[in-house]
Amino acid sequence: MTGFLALDGHGFDTNPHDYDIADRALATVLAEHPDSPLAALREGSEPLTVFLPNDGAYHRFVADSLGHRNSTEAAVFADLADSLSIDGLEALLLQPQVVPGRTLSYRGLLRADGTGLDTLSPFERTAIELDVRHRLLVRLKDADPDDRDPMIVRPNLNLGNRQAIHGTDAVFRIIDLP
Repeated sequence: MTGFLALDGHGFDTNPHDYDIADRALATVLAEHPDSPLAALREGSEPLTVFLPNDGAYHRFVADSLGHRNSTEAAVFADLADSLSIDGLEALLLQPQVVPGRTLSYRGLLRADGTGLDTLSPFERTAIELDVRHRLLVRLKDADPDDRDPMIVRPNLNLGNRQAIHGTDAVFRIIDLP
């Protein structure tokens, strides 16, 4: 399972622009909860659109939410795993980042300015509002006004299945973090 989202296949490394932390978190959750809604990512047969934070996004999230500045991806993942239960880690991966039933290309997202997309978030029926900037940048408006909203920085990461994965530079926040 490991290496499925870590596009370079090397596991933890020093590249903040890949997805090693999300990959390890997903593998950890699915090892404990194989029937999680996140299993659809591994299987690839259901249409989904996923907004996936890169490793740099998780570095900033841990620094902001836990007050820990870590120098390695392994330390960031350890902080997440130690501070959250498996259910908490699953919720972090689901908090509005997975849109079920739709495969939305980046081009489709660019045409959807102001649209709200329903997600699999375990926190009520949370929606992501899209904000298109300059007709070529897509921002995901979240609930934390003090920090910058996630931007899609790596669109259309195709894993050869019915899903669209778009890499983001920040973790979507459902609450205002202090």
